[in-house]
Amino acid sequence: MAAGWYYLPSDIIPYPTTNIAHTYPEPGHHLHHISVPYVAHKVLTKFHDKDEDIHQPKTDVRETQGNFYLEIELPGVKDHSELRLRWTTERTLLLTSKTHRSEIPEEELVEEPGQPKPEAAAPAPAPTETAAPAPAAPPTTTIPPAPEATQDPKTTGTDQTPKKFAPHLTLSERQIGEMVRAFNFPVDVDRDNTHAKLDAGLLRIVVPKVTEHGEAKHIHVPIHLPSFASSV
Repeated sequence: MAAGWYYLPSDIIPYPTTNIAHTYPEPGHHLHHISVPYVAHKVLTKFHDKDEDIHQPKTDVRETQGNFYLEIELPGVKDHSELRLRWTTERTLLLTSKTHRSEIPEEELVEEPGQPKPEAAAPAPAPTETAAPAPAAPPTTTIPPAPEATQDPKTTGTDQTPKKFAPHLTLSERQIGEMVRAFNFPVDVDRDNTHAKLDAGLLRIVVPKVTEHGEAKHIHVPIHLPSFASSV
């Protein structure tokens, strides 16, 4: 059979693809575009906020003759103040951290106050015929006009309070919130010489084992035997 090139049909995508749902304007305008994750998120947040859960960061652990190597994913963590690493027992290492969602610019979420509604123009007065001047009226006392009442913004048709809208979470896969995980080692480790490095959201920890001259340290326990005097 002769070798040749094989092509996939245009309607088959040869790699994983995520289709992003369209949810704006507000629900009700485009009901056929609202995704299942968006609806599920809106319903679940009424009873429980997923961002308040406690998660375990993904970790790889490798062991050599003298060390344990831990690589822990902490996406979004950039500063040492955002995580804490401490020993709770001689063999247990505890990691605590917290991840956040990045802020969205305020102008993206706030709608400007509404503009005043245009008032209807008053009808022009109808032309009248010229009449003879009326006789002069007797002088009267002038009464000052009463002060105008303050108009209620609700009756003027203008809403001065800006409206704020929350972004629609249409896809939720990241672990947001508290990160807690403890590691219990099977052998004695050197806690004083343990060191860690945070780089590009990956925490690397090297935990040395307690060894002596490259071999496991053993402590020999002497055994004392009672001596019996020989009988005469």
